[in-house]
Amino acid sequence: MVDASERGWGDGWPAVRSAEMVDLVVGGISFPGGVHRDVAGLMETLIAASVDQGWLTLKDGWCWGYANRPIKTPTGGFTDTPSNHSWGLAIDINAPENPFGGVSHAEGMRMFFRGEEEPLEESTVKRGWNDAQRVVLESKDDK
Repeated sequence: MVDASERGWGDGWPAVRSAEMVDLVVGGISFPGGVHRDVAGLMETLIAASVDQGWLTLKDGWCWGYANRPIKTPTGGFTDTPSNHSWGLAIDINAPENPFGGVSHAEGMRMFFRGEEEPLEESTVKRGWNDAQRVVLESKDDK
């Protein structure tokens, strides 16, 4: 799997990248840690559109951004691989309601699924999130 470092984003965890982060606030809800300055506009637009369409209601204190850490495992441990959070390229939306590995976390990004109203199959969720991640990661190639 190609990660953000191989797409020109530099090193992820354990490298500290906090100087490259900017605040992300949508509808008055802050994402602590922010996001990478190069994707902030995209993230804000996607989240705001999801809120405007009624696909998502952001909950204060339940959304997070940049975190200098490796990828978490479903059991609560960590891998040796940098998380996309360590580049500021990942966000958590209403995390307490969307458990790690759960299908429901796709609600906030329904635009990737063409506005489907039916519950999403897990394979669709994984494909959609991978597509969204690829868009963000590949955007660096165009710079």
